[in-house]
Amino acid sequence: IAYRSRNGIDQASVALAVVVQAMVESEASGVLFTANPLTGRRGETVIDATLGLGEALVSGQVEPDQYVVDSDAGRVVEKRLGAKALAIRGQAGGGTVTVESDAADVQALPDAAILELAGLGKRVERELYDGAPQDIEWAWAEGRLYLLQARAITSLFPLPADLAARPLHVLFSVNHM
Repeated sequence: IAYRSRNGIDQASVALAVVVQAMVESEASGVLFTANPLTGRRGETVIDATLGLGEALVSGQVEPDQYVVDSDAGRVVEKRLGAKALAIRGQAGGGTVTVESDAADVQALPDAAILELAGLGKRVERELYDGAPQDIEWAWAEGRLYLLQARAITSLFPLPADLAARPLHVLFSVNHM
């Protein structure tokens, strides 16, 4: 209510809803960033992946695989396999179970799925969010990718609209000075 008031949104013009979503019994899951959150490079997609449900990753309980994709060339440019020492899995009838895993040598997501996921992320960014970099949660089950939710990457500084990708530019942000 405060947000709507602060932004001049008529209280009578909005409605609330409860979203009920089917649980994806994922073999792998994780987070995708359509821009590299560490370097700010908009031409790189970064994917963190773990086995099982994404809860282990988002709660910081597991060291995930990390894949970096050159979005323009459509190829994986970096791949680092994490320890993935545990996995959280759904149980029949509800709830979850945490299982120990020895998966340091196992890639959580196949190469073809990495590229497909990176492409889906860029499509979401371009077609649904006017090119704004996105942080997307995803799941992989039975050979199929599921996009679960997307939100803006708010930690990246905005780029000038007319900034060309080449030649390389160095930008400084003085927001915190």
